[in-house]
Amino acid sequence: MEFNESRFYADVGRAIRLHILKSVVSTAFIAFLFSFPMVPVYFFFKMNNIPWVSHIIFAALIVLIFYKEMLRPLKKRDKIIGQFSSMDSDKLSAMDKKYDVMDPEFNTLFLFDEYIYFPDDMLLIPYSEIADAQAEFPRVRLFHFFRVNTGAILNIRCVSGAKHSVRIRDSSGFRDYSTRLLRLLDSASADARNDIDYKDLADKNAVLKVTQSCNRAEAIAKLCGKAFRFDIAKIIFADIIIILAYWWLTDSLAFELGEARYTSFMAVSAAIDAAAVIAMILRSGAKREKMIRRTEKFSVADLETIEQGRALFGTFFMLEDCLWFFWENVSVDYGDIADLSVSCHISNIALLEIGLKSKKTVRVLIRKWFEYMAYHDSFSNDLKEKIKENNFREVM
Repeated sequence: MEFNESRFYADVGRAIRLHILKSVVSTAFIAFLFSFPMVPVYFFFKMNNIPWVSHIIFAALIVLIFYKEMLRPLKKRDKIIGQFSSMDSDKLSAMDKKYDVMDPEFNTLFLFDEYIYFPDDMLLIPYSEIADAQAEFPRVRLFHFFRVNTGAILNIRCVSGAKHSVRIRDSSGFRDYSTRLLRLLDSASADARNDIDYKDLADKNAVLKVTQSCNRAEAIAKLCGKAFRFDIAKIIFADIIIILAYWWLTDSLAFELGEARYTSFMAVSAAIDAAAVIAMILRSGAKREKMIRRTEKFSVADLETIEQGRALFGTFFMLEDCLWFFWENVSVDYGDIADLSVSCHISNIALLEIGLKSKKTVRVLIRKWFEYMAYHDSFSNDLKEKIKENNFREVM
């Protein structure tokens, strides 16, 4: 079966028409609000005998607003069409037949064997991509005494970090059975992820866009150089913030010290700051050289892993002897690892803390937090196996 022969094709057409209607209504409302500040603009151009300029500006604003309102649903349409079109014909046919006899849950969604489907929102989400699902029941306060429910929303966070918020039509039914649905989604997503090797989700774009058209030696040198430049950017950015804060804190000393002495004081401070920045840059350069020397010991299998761009969670390579955090020019040998923890979660980035047997701690940013947490147990088990293998080789 082809996608354009299925009921899902009709769903997409109906949904995009619904989004067009919503965009027209929202654009009309925003245009009405914009009409008030446009009045003085109109009179200004009218006084100059060119009132048509204000009409062109207003029309351009309306077109821009409508375009922005339609941009997101058009992207969603293209994505879901790509999802359906890439399905195997037999799988799509089976889903279409099942869809014929299904009733929507809470008049909003459909639960297939591998997907949750929201026809009106043009969302087809595999259970394996669901990292977290939460129910939300927004309320408003009336007259400072009464709280009125304004519906129900299902929030789904994917392992990629993408967040989808879908308004549930049957809010009362959803309120009664939301716990059951969330438990079902959690179980289905856990089962689906168990069938997936997280290493197959490696973010190749994080590496290949840096190392494309390079041999292995050049690829490794480029990655180390990229990390070095990233370190320099962080040093300069932090230094600018420190300089501005320092200038603000010491500005009051200009009156107490006098202009000449204050100028000398700031010159000494600037010299110390420049020396500190140079020292940190030199330290980053030493890290890069140390990392390049470390990469010379990588095995053929490790080089193939790097060449193919199999970067786990967009952050590191899991090699035979070490974890290579290629954005930081840091490698950690498995035999040196004592413990591992994650903290300071911000959006889709978190801080991974690796405790070493030497009592030192290596801190690196995990760039795909939700994907990491979805496969944390699998990664931890693989890491423990690597540590055991390393310890066994050391004993032998």
